[in-house]
Amino acid sequence: MGMLIDCIFELILSHVMKAPDISESSCQFVNTLFGDLLGSVEECFPKRVAEAQISCKYWHRFFAVGKFMNMSLSEINHALAQGFFRSITGPELSSLIQSTFAESTKRENVLEALSKSDQM
Repeated sequence: MGMLIDCIFELILSHVMKAPDISESSCQFVNTLFGDLLGSVEECFPKRVAEAQISCKYWHRFFAVGKFMNMSLSEINHALAQGFFRSITGPELSSLIQSTFAESTKRENVLEALSKSDQM
């Protein structure tokens, strides 16, 4: 079952991660879609959600990208410091930030913090 769920997660993630421009309404849609899908998967494992998370190698990545879509730059920066995005590579996270947020000093600060954390 975990492999089937991973196929679905990977298919959806590949499209989101490659998107060159993600509008605010698209972010809200993706956040809701990811939350609904995770909820449906949890229903398949009613008393074994931890087992589902272990057997699905893309679970944490899918969860993190879904939550990212509902975060501000400040929240992303804080989550980055907490290690929330461990399942997403630095370049992937940078690409998501650039696709989702308009150019600004705040965006550049988050990208800079991300690049420094990649160098460690």
